[in-house]
Amino acid sequence: MLVRQMGGDFGYTLGHRDAAGSLQSVRNSRRGHHPIMADAPADHGLHALHHPSGLHHVLFEDGRVQRVYDPTFAADRDHLYHNHDGNLAAGLDADDSAIGGSHHQP
Repeated sequence: MLVRQMGGDFGYTLGHRDAAGSLQSVRNSRRGHHPIMADAPADHGLHALHHPSGLHHVLFEDGRVQRVYDPTFAADRDHLYHNHDGNLAAGLDADDSAIGGSHHQP
C-alpha cells in the first residue's frame, strides 16, 4: 500500500536486467544520450503531466539537463518512460533506460 501511495515530481531510471534476468543498477559511463532522471511519468507512462505542452526535464549520465517536448526524443526514437519492449519497466540491457516514478517497480 505504501509503494502505491508514493508520489513525487521526479522519476528515476529503473535499471536494467542482465541476460540472467537479474536487476542491475546504472553504471556511470557519462553517456550523453542515457537518461537517469526526469519528470515523473503519468501512470500510463506515455508522458509527464507536470508541465504544459508536454515539457520534460531530463538529466543525462553526462550531467547535462535538457528540456524536451517529445518523450521519444533520442536519435533511435527510444522512449523516455518505456523499455525497448514498450513497457514501463527495467531496461532489457545496459543501453535501455526507462524512467519510472517512485511507485513504479522495475
